[in-house]
Amino acid sequence: MAERIIGRGLSLSGLILLQRNPIEDARGSLDRLYCAEILGKFGVAKPLSQINLTRTLYQGTVRGMHFQHPPHAELKIVSCLRGCVFDVAVDLRLPVLAW
Repeated sequence: MAERIIGRGLSLSGLILLQRNPIEDARGSLDRLYCAEILGKFGVAKPLSQINLTRTLYQGTVRGMHFQHPPHAELKIVSCLRGCVFDVAVDLRLPVLAW
């Protein structure tokens, strides 16, 4: 059986692209939205404590950037159910200086 969620790390450390692969048949489909085992492969081990769903009504809507300083940092999964989304990740970590 094919992986239900395929993940790959991106060039920005800590950023993961997840590709969901739904199971489909004549009745419809089943899609896995979250999998602790898959995310664990990328070092994400926090327990799931909250899920929020935001619905955007108008094309071109811009939503705010969010930042939580550790230890209050949150995992954020962005999904598009219909249409398209342009998601931006900004790395605010200080660069490591080599002397």
